[in-house]
Amino acid sequence: IIDVSKRENKSKEFLELNPFGQLPVLQTNGRSIYESGAILMYLSETYGELAKSNLALDRANISKWVFFANSSLSSKVTQGAGRKGSPGWRIAMEPSLNVLEQVLSESKSGYLIDEIGQLTAADIA
Repeated sequence: IIDVSKRENKSKEFLELNPFGQLPVLQTNGRSIYESGAILMYLSETYGELAKSNLALDRANISKWVFFANSSLSSKVTQGAGRKGSPGWRIAMEPSLNVLEQVLSESKSGYLIDEIGQLTAADIA
């Protein structure tokens, strides 16, 4: 466990795991994986839905939502959109949230990628 309040994430030892000094970090097989999207993709390919599928299309569909969550959506949150419910937040977030709501409302399985029909890294991202 890394105590960010004590700046343990900026220690020499931690920076060897993640040179950006950010969380999360996953250590596996003597290597470090950082960035939440990369960790999700690794876990899904190793243990989850992609471990059971070699379909490039499934991988691309999952990746697009993981990348969306980690870039398009998260950038809106961090661009100073204001507090949840404020006009700035609503203007910044509403289009993306509307797309998510539409995709999920049309999904027969209730998951982002209806063709896979189960929980994937896309839903977690």
